[in-house]
Amino acid sequence: MTAKDAKPVSVEVVSPGIPGGFVQLFRKTTPSGERTAYHARIGEAVITCMRGMVRVTAGDETHVLREGDTVQLRLDDGFTGENIGDEDSEIVAVLAAPVLIPV
Repeated sequence: MTAKDAKPVSVEVVSPGIPGGFVQLFRKTTPSGERTAYHARIGEAVITCMRGMVRVTAGDETHVLREGDTVQLRLDDGFTGENIGDEDSEIVAVLAAPVLIPV
């Protein structure tokens, strides 16, 4: 696949959170081989793999998620997510943090 043929990462904000709230819900589709780093922040995330295979690394912990697998992690040190499968992956992530991501 050439760079011009590469599929973009798709992030859908399913629920942007309520004013004064602490929870957001995202759905992300990632092409094979794509890796994303997320900055450290106060909070937690629950990530469920809906399709494909994803490696999630936070600190010294690494989790390989396949369809239906879920992991919960603290966001204090940031984390990375990488599609390690041969096809697009899709995750659903719930973010719980005192400061929501602007959307």
